[in-house]
Amino acid sequence: MGYIKKSKIDMLNGPIWNKLPMFALPVAATAILEQLFNASDIAVVGNFTGADKTAAVAAVGANAPIISLILNLFIGIALGGKCCNRKRCRTRRQRRS
Repeated sequence: MGYIKKSKIDMLNGPIWNKLPMFALPVAATAILEQLFNASDIAVVGNFTGADKTAAVAAVGANAPIISLILNLFIGIALGGKCCNRKRCRTRRQRRS
């Protein structure tokens, strides 16, 4: 198996301004992809619906906050799980040594 180099970022010590973008970029990219997803939904519904285009586009637009809520919920769960898992691994490592 190959060796994967992992870089460590200490968010607690030192200046925060060079570390904050590395943390915020994935969150911003997720928001941009979510907006593109909603825009493509509206474009597809607007092109392929019949006489009720306005109602169909409004229905898709009304679902955007619900999709955003679900997406952000799972992102939060994933981040929380990652933190708990890291703490658990660190505790096991400290017990061994």
